[in-house]
Amino acid sequence: MKKLIVLLSVLLFIVTGCSNVYVINTGDYNKTIEQILYNSKRIYNANFEGYKYYVPKGMKYVGKEEYNQQFKDRYNNKYYVYVDAVSFYHKVKSKYKENDNLYLSKKLKDKSKFGYFEIRQVKDKYFIEAVYNYMKIEAYVPSKNLDSAVVNICYMLSNVKYNRKVLKTLIGTGKLSYQEEKFSISKSKNKNSDFLDYVSEYESEAEKDIKANDEENLKIDTDE
Repeated sequence: MKKLIVLLSVLLFIVTGCSNVYVINTGDYNKTIEQILYNSKRIYNANFEGYKYYVPKGMKYVGKEEYNQQFKDRYNNKYYVYVDAVSFYHKVKSKYKENDNLYLSKKLKDKSKFGYFEIRQVKDKYFIEAVYNYMKIEAYVPSKNLDSAVVNICYMLSNVKYNRKVLKTLIGTGKLSYQEEKFSISKSKNKNSDFLDYVSEYESEAEKDIKANDEENLKIDTDE
């Protein structure tokens, strides 16, 4: 029996290697989010001006506009990533009230890091809106891809690191100038009357071919 256990352990190591192990607790996203967000190892493979984070395997970079990036997963679902470096630099604090009417509404807090994780069902799909450590990620996915989307988002949110010295230079020179996103990244899109507008926007964006541009400061290696 001991030999069998050792053999299985070796096989598991060979299969998983040094990659992250995606843990899914079926029907319990609260536990999945906590396990990944608060316990994943700190690794980075995407470097931008003033910050860096981890992009999971199977995610493809498709575009960038200032401090906003867009990715697609292996199922062709699009993820919108917003980094509020200005709020991080000024240590802006936010509050969040959980909403029992949503499919999932969870407040996130670990030491000095704050955020929330929301999932709401819209039509036959799910809209995910998650904020943590001044990074916000949104995605609109079918039910069959909801598990993988939650995992991808958690790994990205858990592995973001800022360079205060670089941000100080960028903010001091005026290179960082937020308009619509300034100090508002932690506000949830919780008004149902406006929500179909967001869905329409996501669906129209999904039909466009976005060419990657401004890759000068971007280095992504998803082989880690």
